[in-house]
Amino acid sequence: MAWTSNDELGNILKDWAFTMKRKDGSDYKEGVVKCIWNVSAKLLQEQYFKNHNRKIDRFKDLAFEGARKARSTKRKQLQLIPEKRKASSAALTRDEILKIIQNFDENTPDGLQKKFYQNAAVELAWRGNEAASCVVNFFKKELNNYGLPTGRLEYNTIF
Repeated sequence: MAWTSNDELGNILKDWAFTMKRKDGSDYKEGVVKCIWNVSAKLLQEQYFKNHNRKIDRFKDLAFEGARKARSTKRKQLQLIPEKRKASSAALTRDEILKIIQNFDENTPDGLQKKFYQNAAVELAWRGNEAASCVVNFFKKELNNYGLPTGRLEYNTIF
C-alpha cells in the first residue's frame, strides 16, 4: 500500500476544512465544521495507526498546523454570519420571567425562596452555582449618601 506523507495528509485535511459542505452546497454551522473536522482527523489518525502502524497527531504534528489553521479560519468566517454562528444561550424575555415567577406561592417558605431566587438571579446575573453559595449576609438595606434607607436592598459578596 502506498504511503502518504504527513505533509500530504495535512494538505488533505486543510482542503477538507475549506470544502466541506452540505448536500445542497450550503455551509455548515461553525460548530459542525469543528466537529466534522475533528472526527475526520481522528478517524484518519486511527486508520493510519491500524493499517500502517504509524502514529500521527493531528493536534501536535507540525505537518497538520496548516490544516488546523484552515479549520479555525473557516470557523471564524462562519462566525461572522449570524445564522452559522453557535448560539450559546438565549435570554428570557421579561414576560417569560414573570410567567415563571407567578408559578411560585410566596405564602409558603419554599415558594418564597424560589420566587426570590428567580428575581435575584436575573437582577444579579447569577449563573450556575453562584446562588448556592449566596448567604443572607450578602444583602443589607441600601443607604443613600446621607445614611438614610433608600427602600432597596444592596447586594455585595464582601459584606
